[in-house]
This record gives sequence, structure tokens and C-alpha cells, in this order.
Amino acid sequence: MKKSFLLLLAFVSFPCTGFSVSTVSLEPNWQLVTGGTPVTPPVRTEYGFAVMLDGRNLAAVSNTGKQLWQAVVPAGAPADFMGIGGAGFLFVVTGTNTLSLYNPSGLRLWSVSVPDTIKSVPLQGRDGRVFVQCENSIFCYGLNGTLKWETPAGARADFPLYELEDGSILHIQKKTIQGCSTGLRISPFGTILEEITFTGSITAAAGTNNGVILTFRDGSTGCCSSTANMSETKWSLPAGTVTNASSIIVNNTNQCAVISASGTSTCLTILDSVDGAILSVQTVPIQCSGILFASFDSDAVVLCDSNIAGAYSIQQETLWEVKIPDRKPWTYILYLQNGYLVLMEKNTWVTSAYRVTQHIGAVEVAPQSGTDNTTYQVYTDAAAAKKGFSAASTVYIPQLISKPTAELMAVKLPAGEYGEQEGEWMAAMLIETDRLTNRFSVRDNSSSGSFFSKNMSYAEQILHLIPLFESSAFNTMLCSIIQRETDATLLSAALSAAGSIGFDKDSSILTTIQQLVYKQTILTNNRLTQDICDTVYSICKFMGKPALISQGRYILSFLLNQQIDSRTKIYAATTMKKLITLQM
Repeated sequence: MKKSFLLLLAFVSFPCTGFSVSTVSLEPNWQLVTGGTPVTPPVRTEYGFAVMLDGRNLAAVSNTGKQLWQAVVPAGAPADFMGIGGAGFLFVVTGTNTLSLYNPSGLRLWSVSVPDTIKSVPLQGRDGRVFVQCENSIFCYGLNGTLKWETPAGARADFPLYELEDGSILHIQKKTIQGCSTGLRISPFGTILEEITFTGSITAAAGTNNGVILTFRDGSTGCCSSTANMSETKWSLPAGTVTNASSIIVNNTNQCAVISASGTSTCLTILDSVDGAILSVQTVPIQCSGILFASFDSDAVVLCDSNIAGAYSIQQETLWEVKIPDRKPWTYILYLQNGYLVLMEKNTWVTSAYRVTQHIGAVEVAPQSGTDNTTYQVYTDAAAAKKGFSAASTVYIPQLISKPTAELMAVKLPAGEYGEQEGEWMAAMLIETDRLTNRFSVRDNSSSGSFFSKNMSYAEQILHLIPLFESSAFNTMLCSIIQRETDATLLSAALSAAGSIGFDKDSSILTTIQQLVYKQTILTNNRLTQDICDTVYSICKFMGKPALISQGRYILSFLLNQQIDSRTKIYAATTMKKLITLQM
């Protein structure tokens, strides 16, 4: 990762109230000269936006016009499939099949050559895994880039992958049956669960926390849902409700806006994604066929064509509307949630930002589809039932994972391409890890608690297997173990597992470690304090978020300020130096 040279120019613009149509000629509030021309559509991030430049450069820019970092991407022409995942990770596709993952500080975590042509923006699952839609197959990669499985799938229609509520994914196919669209529902472990025949030809789709919203050619609208390994229609609206729908955008408060043509203008139909209730309908002076940017932020829809940009509330109010500055050629346009309209010019390498509204309050984080759940409980429970065990029935079973199975997992998980076996292995591992976390609260001599206390080598083996799944599904239980475990060997193994996973989206692991260092018994154990330093660094490096790096620095500073072994202080100081270099 390297910083690049930039030029930042400030201009004075007219005051903008944010609640009226502007006929005044806009002047840029800030401009940025980058080292290249934007070659793919930018994506909004928590800090501003990211954009691919020619010369194989990926650049990140703050919402106030500061270029944060620039990173070189692998060889190959960039595809229009850059996307943002959970915790601000960026997925970049170059060539026809090279997929790269970048963290929010611009560090490339891995690149893989997908064995088929990538056809849409990758989808990040709830435990960090990445689903990739290709020409003829769906692929799934772990947090560290290991190929988990490949599933042959029918040729795709012009839609990306969507996640349903139970963690399964929806792949809309090009195939039709009597004029009706079809789709495959696939489990997170690569099993094709069912082929769905819809009631019409799909014209637009969007993923929400309540299912996938679909509009059809006859003007009907519905929500495809799956909460317990079974697809269903959560709600539907009759034909003619929304005609000529071209796209759907969602916010993070269970609302979606269906965009459709109304003559030369655009009709906005706002729906409640929970029950399909129509909240409002309005026509706005944006050319529907020429929309270049659309977003749904809080209670306002922002639309831009080549001439006009405007924000329209659910209450059918025009919050602001401006004529886009006629300074061509510009290639891309987007609206930032702090009130700037951003235009990216082609030949001059100039990015210009215009204040169109005075944003009040905190900047809203871009909504993500899916839920905050990090596990695939519906499918791990089904896998456990198939094997004839559950958390309740295994309380008195001495050892759920046999030695040969553990050895097989240790070999196949790092190698990848283990497919549906992952479901069975993860189910068993989740049960065993849960039993391990409860070993202090279960007192019966025949219980799992006493079993783990007498078989510490097996418990340690379980902890060493966890990071091989490249999944955050075990994070909650790792936090519990780190918080409660008194055996130094098991605590060390839990810390190592957390560091190897690296994915700490809600900073729960770092917060648990921060509480851990307050214990005097930990501070006197040089091995554990070094393990803490290593885990903190690994998580901060993987996540690349300034807030987490600051938290990591606090933990290391605490160690440096204690009356402890000099070896620990030297190790903490060395780790601190490495951590400082990660700061974005």
C-alpha cells in the first residue's frame, strides 16, 4: 500500500439550504486530481468512495476530498464488478476471472484465479465467505481465499446473487418456463436446494433483510423469502402495481424504492419490504432510461441523470434538486451521504464535488443486504440432524469428532474444495466448541464439562481446527473462551484461532481481549501476553479499520504501562511499531 500524490483545491460556493430547487450555477467545493482516469463505476464506502483508475490503480477518497490511499491491482482489465462487503472490504475483479479482496486501508489480503468467467459483483456471506457468480457455476471462497466449493448452475439472467434470510443464496437463471423466470436456491455449503419457477418474467430485483424483492413484466411485485430451508412468497402485489420497473434500491430501515418509467420522467414507488405496503408514489423529473446514479439513504431517494440530480423523500417532498454542471466529458457521478455530488472527469483526471445540501447529523453507513447473524444455523442444524446428533443429545457423548475425522479435516480444510462436507464438519465443530465454552458452568461428573477438563488435548485440537474453516461463525464462542478460560494452553489456542481468522466485524474479539489484559494473572504470563500482541496485530492488519487499529494500540499501550516482564514490554513495543504502520 502506498500513498499517492494529490492536489486538493478549495472553492467557495453559494450557501445551500437543502430544501429547494437550485437554479444557481454550482461551483465545486473541492476538487481532487488523481493519477488516472476512472475506468469502472465508483462504490460508496463508510469513509467516502473507492474507484478504479487506469494504470491498475485502486484509489480510496474520503467524503471531504482527501485521497486516503492507492493500491495496485493484479494485471488484467478491470471489470465493472467492484463491490463492497461487510466491514468495508472491497472486492475487485480484473481480467475475466481474477478476484481480489482489499481491506479498508487498501491492503490486498488475497487474490485468486476463479476457474470460470466472473459475471457479477461478488456477494459476501454472513460469516465472511464470498460467493462468486460465473458463466456456468457458482464458487465459494473462505475469508482467506481458499476455494470451499463449486456448484454448476444454469446460465444467469442479468442479476447478481442475493442472500435470503436463512443464509441460502438465490441465483436467477436465464432459463424460463412458459415465459416465467426461474432461479436456483443454493445452500451456503454448495447444495442446490431447489429450482424455483416464478409467476412471471423478472424485470428488477434487490436483496433486503426480509427477502429478495422482485418486480415482474406484468407489473406485479413480490418478496421471495426463505427462513427455514424452504422458499416462500412472503407477500405479493397484483399485476399493474408497478409498470415498466427498471431497478429497485433499498435503505436500511426495511424500505425499498421501485424505479420505473413514467413517460420521460421517473416514477418512484416506495414499499415496506416487511409486508409490501405501498408507502408513497411520486413522479420526479429524472429521465428513467438515463439514470446514472441511484441511492436510498434513510428516508430520501437520490437520483441523477446526465442533466438533473435530486433527492425525494418518502413523504413525496423534493428535498433538493440541481442542474448538473455541464463540464464534460465526465464519466461517473455519485452522491455522498454528507451532501456532496461528485463528478469524475475523463481526460483531465479531475474529480469535482459540489455541495448540494447541508447534511445534518452523522453520516449514514451504506446499507448491507442480509442479517447481522454470523452463522448458518438452519443448515448446520440440518447437517447435525442428518448425522444423528444435536447439542442436547451430545451432553453425555465423550467425543463427537473422532481422531480420523479430525485428521481428515486438518488436511482437507486448508486444501479446499471440500463442498458439502463443510456443513457436517461445521455442525460438529459448533457443538463441540459450545460444549467447551460451557465446561465451567456444567458440574455433573458425567457432563461434557468434566470430559473436556479431563481431555485437554482434544479441546486444544478443536481450537486448532477452528481457523481452518475461514469463517467468523465461531467468533462468539471464541470470545466466551477467551473471557472465561483459565487453562493457559487452551487460552493460547483460542487467541491464536481468533488471530488466524482475523475477521472481527463488530470488534467483539478485540473488546474481549481488552478486558482480558486487566487480569493480573494474564499479565504475569509472558507467553499469553505475547499471544495477545500477535492476535491484536493480526486482527487489526486483516480488518484495516482505523477504529480497530486505535483499539489495538490502546491494548498494547496498556501492556507497555504495566509493571510486567521486560520481555513482554519489548514484544508489545515491537508490535506497536508494526501496528502504527497499518494506520490509514
